[in-house]
Amino acid sequence: MAAQRPLRVLCLAGFRQSERGFREKTGALRKALRARAELVCLSGPHPLPDAPGPEGARSDFGSCPPEEQPRGWWFSEQEADVFSALEEPAVCRGLEESLGMVAQALSRLGPFDGLLGFSQGAALAAFICALGQAGDPRFPLPRFIILVSGFCPRGLGFKESILQRPLSLPS
Repeated sequence: MAAQRPLRVLCLAGFRQSERGFREKTGALRKALRARAELVCLSGPHPLPDAPGPEGARSDFGSCPPEEQPRGWWFSEQEADVFSALEEPAVCRGLEESLGMVAQALSRLGPFDGLLGFSQGAALAAFICALGQAGDPRFPLPRFIILVSGFCPRGLGFKESILQRPLSLPS
């Protein structure tokens, strides 16, 4: 009997996280799933150059490698690089670039068996699955989705009708 290949899971980091930081924060999960699953982490395409650092201090990320700089998937204001899940945003600036980045990762790094998203990444993962379920060819439906600390994405960038239908995959 042939050995079963490990599951591959594309992991979408949250707002103000870096790919490297998210990989470190999922270290215990990666260790527990060692031979059963490979977690491929991805952070948003939009850098947050003036993100709060530890204890609310402002940090200058100019000297840090880009993969360590906090990033986001989209912003809820037109002029500021901020995001609030609690408010109905007037814009979802950067969402299209993020969708393109995830579509490229799915195509270039896939196939993936599942999606895992944290916070803003969880909202994006749910939206991506809803788009795939609605027939968007950029987003093949995974076998499962894991949403951690997510929320229902709202605003002009999201098609409310798509998000109102339940996803037809295990979560």
